[in-house]
Amino acid sequence: MISIEFAAKEETHVQFFGQVVLDVRAAQVERRACASGSVVVPVPVAGAGGGTGGGVAVGAVSGDGEEAGSAGDDGGTGESTENVTVEVELPVIWTEDGQAAVFVTYELNDSEILAHRPVETWGSGRHILSLYYPIDGLVPNITNTFNVYLRMEGGTGKIETGGCIASISGQGMAAAAAWDGTVTVEEPMRRFALGGGLGMKVFAGDMGIETMELVQRSYGDSMGKVLIGAFGKPFEIG
Repeated sequence: MISIEFAAKEETHVQFFGQVVLDVRAAQVERRACASGSVVVPVPVAGAGGGTGGGVAVGAVSGDGEEAGSAGDDGGTGESTENVTVEVELPVIWTEDGQAAVFVTYELNDSEILAHRPVETWGSGRHILSLYYPIDGLVPNITNTFNVYLRMEGGTGKIETGGCIASISGQGMAAAAAWDGTVTVEEPMRRFALGGGLGMKVFAGDMGIETMELVQRSYGDSMGKVLIGAFGKPFEIG
């Protein structure tokens, strides 16, 4: 993910700083659980009078020949309800966002640094990963290479262009002039003559460029004067 070459003019110690913006997509995981609780169920029960049907008139004949009696308990169904509590358990299955583990590995001059291996655990979203490591006992006037590797488990991550910045700073650091971004290519060619009838051999060439930076690219080619017969004519190819 990061590769920095540096050198020091004297024996010193330096510090590495880095910051990375990661767009993390954690893998979905399936969860299982058992839900339990109490449920209240209304249950019908018989009437308090103990009857099973409609009321029936009962009584006796009095001395004057009139019948005296009474009706049933409720004259209806004789039923009511009672709340009964029941304990129930149900299996539950659902899917939720998991956790993605990010492992960082430092490497100095092709040797892995085992003393410090940072690990972060994140859910889905954009996160900032801050990096730091001190480097001691640098040998002067020798080019060093510091690499940072990133590995993820339980998900995927994406770093956009410009989402990673890093530097190495310290006393006695050596530096070269900044590159202006221009690459100059020169190809010498011996003089060749044109025969009768202005005949000329075919001359062709291909050139390709490839860069890891997202910058504007341009290419140009030119030729000096080409002598034809006894006169010279400027000839340019762009």
